[in-house]
Amino acid sequence: MRSIQQSIKEVRFPAFVKKFFSVRHPDGHYPEWVIQALYKVNITLPHNSDSQSKKLDIGGSDHIGQDGIKV
Repeated sequence: MRSIQQSIKEVRFPAFVKKFFSVRHPDGHYPEWVIQALYKVNITLPHNSDSQSKKLDIGGSDHIGQDGIKV
């Protein structure tokens, strides 16, 4: 938790988030809900899958997730 707070204070939180997910998903296949949530706060995760980038189709301010919940 302290490292998260420090990254915010040092204005490097997006880099912290990208590193966090790259360690946990080295193949670049992140859960779609993670991609969509981070997209909403202007953090884009790099990925290795072309098909994954096609899944991210956010048109407008609201998006309905696979579970039918507006995100």
